Formats: sequence, structure tokens, C-alpha cells
Amino acid sequence: MKPASGARRSTRGQAVAIIAALLVQVGCVSPASNLFYDHFERSYDPVDLEEELIPPPPNHHRIAGVPWISHDEVYCQSTILQMVAAYHGIEEPIEYFNWLMGHTYSAFHKGSFYTFVPMYDPEMGLMTASPYLGLERTLYATNDRDLAMRAARSFLSRGYPVRVPLDYSILTGDRFFFPHAELLVGYEGDEFLYHEPGFSDRNTYGEEPLRIAADTLMDAVLSHTGEYGYSRRYYFCVFQPAEPRRDPEWIRHRNGDMLIGGRVFMRIVQGEMAYHNLAAEIDAGRVPEWAWREVLYLWMDAGRYTREDNARFIRSRFSHDRDLLDVADLLGESAARYARICAIIDHRSPPSTDEQREISSTLVAIGEIERRAGELLQGDEQRLSAR
Repeated sequence: MKPASGARRSTRGQAVAIIAALLVQVGCVSPASNLFYDHFERSYDPVDLEEELIPPPPNHHRIAGVPWISHDEVYCQSTILQMVAAYHGIEEPIEYFNWLMGHTYSAFHKGSFYTFVPMYDPEMGLMTASPYLGLERTLYATNDRDLAMRAARSFLSRGYPVRVPLDYSILTGDRFFFPHAELLVGYEGDEFLYHEPGFSDRNTYGEEPLRIAADTLMDAVLSHTGEYGYSRRYYFCVFQPAEPRRDPEWIRHRNGDMLIGGRVFMRIVQGEMAYHNLAAEIDAGRVPEWAWREVLYLWMDAGRYTREDNARFIRSRFSHDRDLLDVADLLGESAARYARICAIIDHRSPPSTDEQREISSTLVAIGEIERRAGELLQGDEQRLSAR
């Protein structure tokens, strides 16, 4: 099976593609600059591939036992972790991996409504979540295209699924940059075999994977690194068994910190401040008419269902923890306010002046609610130690 150019995607899949295209058009996501170069080196901890350390792979190999899991929601990165964990015997719902990664427990804003997202960096989430699953995530990088392909095949031949961040538009022939990732599960000749983590709901074993030409895959990776200005042209991620980390309270506190947020760097803010900044833009009349439905509605809907999913997970997993049940209630309130914004935009786009005031005040309320949820997650001791 191969993805066809122009193939029909789910509504949420289309939403992600539209947002990604808009962000790149205005230069908000991916200015190829020293900032992204430095961020890649400091934050993602890449390891240089060394040819002499790569065992030569056989001509073909397919890893047995990796389920094909995908979700219609914007959970592609955590879904890849879900597939890898299941391969290693850990079967949990997608909300568990969102909890470990923490990326759906925050909001992001960088100077313009174009950049508001009710989530945060999933790459950092993969780094912090993996040890709690008894896995070590390693990001391998190189400027050598052939070495990248040989190394990916080598890891696959030794039984390690390979996560590949890429520009999905290269796979489909679409026009605009679309940051995404795929999970490689094998190779045959000049093709890689992979499981698509997005655009539909599925959970199957033994289904024939998709195929992609090795050169097309490398082109998609190169487009991704080029757009972000990363320090290497080709990179991929491997998860290997490791001693599990056993301090789950750290995840709870980290998610609290993400919800509270603050200024990250220059114009980049997260958590409560992201909502305040977006509300200020709306009050200043800086959202054009077309953007209400084409941009903000889509992310308001993502905010609604991520908070609903997070609240449901907390209630089911931590049913005897009163503070966490209170957090779930607060996230439910946040989801309801996101739903109210969606209803306003869906009724009339662009909203009237009074409706825009209601939306901005509702965003401020969401920020305050999520800050309170974050404080409950952190606990009094965590807050005092941070002072």
C-alpha cells in the first residue's frame, strides 16, 4: 500500500495540514536560523552516526509484532510511542502516553495568533516519557544520506522500529510543508515499510504496512530538517530497552509546570501566558476575518478534545487521588470553554464584536483554570521549592 497524492484525509488530518501550511507561510514555525540550530543541539541531544559502529544489514527484514495503531486526533507523535511500547509488551491507551509526554498539558504562542497551539513540543515529551516505559530514546543524526539509510536498515534488522520525523507533503505530493513522523517497521530492496500513526483510528496486528521508496523517505527527512534549520540533514529516533525510571511524581509535577507555563524564550510563551497573549490579539482586532474558521476554530477544537481526553484519563487512572480528580474537573471546565468558543465561531465567522470579547475573556478564563490545575499537579511542596 502506498499513500496516494491527494488522498482523502480525515477532518482533523486536514486541519493539521492547513495549520502547518499557514505557519510556514508566515514564517512562524520554521525560520532556518541559528536559534533552531542551537535548539536542536541543546534540547534534542542528537548522537552522530559513526559508520564503523553500524553492523551491515541484510537485504531485507520485517519486524514482527509491531501493532499498527493510528488516531484521528493530532496525536501522531505519542501514537508512535504507543506502537513502540506495545511492541515491548506495554499496552496502554493513547491518553497514558500523552500524560507521560506532557505535550497535551500546555499551550504555545509565539507572537501571533498563527502560532497559537493548545499543545507543546512533542520531541521533548518523547525524551522524558521513554524512561518511564523502560526505554531509552536516542536521536541519531548525520549529513551522509547513504549512511542514514544503512543505519536505519541496520537498526530495523536488529529488531528496533525506527521513528522518522519528516515532511509529509513529500510523501503525498502536496504543496505545503507538513511536519509529521512515521514509524518504520522493515525494508525490502529499495523500499522502507512503515506504519502511519495519523488520519484514522485503527489498532491491528499483522496488517500489511505501507511502503515508501528509500530516496523519497530521505527527501522527506531532508525537507523537514531544512525547514527547521537543524544542524544535520538526516536524523531518526530509536528506542532501546533500558532500566525504567520509577519516580512518577516527576511526571505529575512536570505536567503542572507545563500548564502553568510562562515565558520560554523571547516571544515564545506557554501555559497561561499563551492564552493571555492570544486574547490580547483578539481584543486588538488583529485576527483577520478568514482566520476565525480556517485557523482558530481548528485549534479550539483540538483544545477541547485534548482536555476531554486528559480529564477522562486522570479520572480512570487516579480515581483515589482527590487532588488529581480536582485537576480532571478543571480540565473538564477548560474543555467546556473551548467548546463554547467553537460554538461561537461555528455559528458566525467572523464573530461579532461582542462575541469576540466573549472569546477573549473565555481564553483568559481557560488560562486561569489550567494554571489552577497545574498548581494542583505540582503540589504545595513543589511550588515552595521553586521560590
